[in-house]
Amino acid sequence: MFNELYRILYDHYGDLKWWPSSSDDETVIGCILTQNTSWKNVEKSIINLKNNGLLNLNAIKNMDAEILKKYIMPSGFYNQKAVYLKNIADAVIDSYGTLDNMKNRDIKIYQIF
Repeated sequence: MFNELYRILYDHYGDLKWWPSSSDDETVIGCILTQNTSWKNVEKSIINLKNNGLLNLNAIKNMDAEILKKYIMPSGFYNQKAVYLKNIADAVIDSYGTLDNMKNRDIKIYQIF
């Protein structure tokens, strides 16, 4: 389902090069961090997580929320965003194991916000 929708959009719009991420996990994390802030501040949070080997959903799921808040503080609204990141990490990992597994299955709908 996800792959088919992606293919349709890609065929229509082409590669928009809209997201500078190196993994699907980074894209999901960045989507949450970029809400109500500038990309410049999100980059600081991404670098904090990346430099500490924590830029993946599995690490976020297992990370203490207070530590996560410190790493993502530059993105603003870090209390709420830490909750959202933990919720999406729990939902993906508990239901699918990984984002790659999720891409190839019907997606369960969760309310993470």
